[in-house]
Amino acid sequence: MNHLAHFYLAYPDTGLMAGGFLGDFVKGTLKGKLPNELEQGIRLHRAIDAFTDKHPIINHSRRRLDPEFRRYSGIICDICFDHLLARNWQNYSEMSLEIFSTQAYQSVVNIRQHAPEKAIVSINRMRAHAALESYQHEPFIDSALRHLSTQLSRDNPLEDGFSQFTEYRDELTVDFRLFMPEISQFVRQWIVNAE
Repeated sequence: MNHLAHFYLAYPDTGLMAGGFLGDFVKGTLKGKLPNELEQGIRLHRAIDAFTDKHPIINHSRRRLDPEFRRYSGIICDICFDHLLARNWQNYSEMSLEIFSTQAYQSVVNIRQHAPEKAIVSINRMRAHAALESYQHEPFIDSALRHLSTQLSRDNPLEDGFSQFTEYRDELTVDFRLFMPEISQFVRQWIVNAE
């Protein structure tokens, strides 16, 4: 799952939402240096990633992709699933995607004094480009994968990653619809257990 799904799954707890975003920027053991709600959000982010990485539906989605993309199939599936969430947003939230996105950006801005500089630069860039809202548009997904291809140190096929979504759109859509109730239930139970 990528940014939109992490924000969605942590909603409405703004501490979990912001901490979930920090999960991409804070590595290693959490030692109480951050407020508890942010550390819980980071833990939730890590739990979501671990659950997703081991889930048979996601593994099946990754194996659908052509062999030359398999090494990067996790990245492609994460971004394509965020696209499917955005495209089908009305099935998952009564709030508009635009209003939700504003709240998601603000959850991170509100804790900027606790966030690594890279996280603040990233959320400001996302807000300026309306990134969360733009996940619903296919050209944005293509652009995101092309951008990611330039951020990795080794040669990779992500520049052409969107071709995998167009080729396997129907199958990935089925996988997404099956997976969303399972990840949502997992998160609800994780939150109950963490209280």
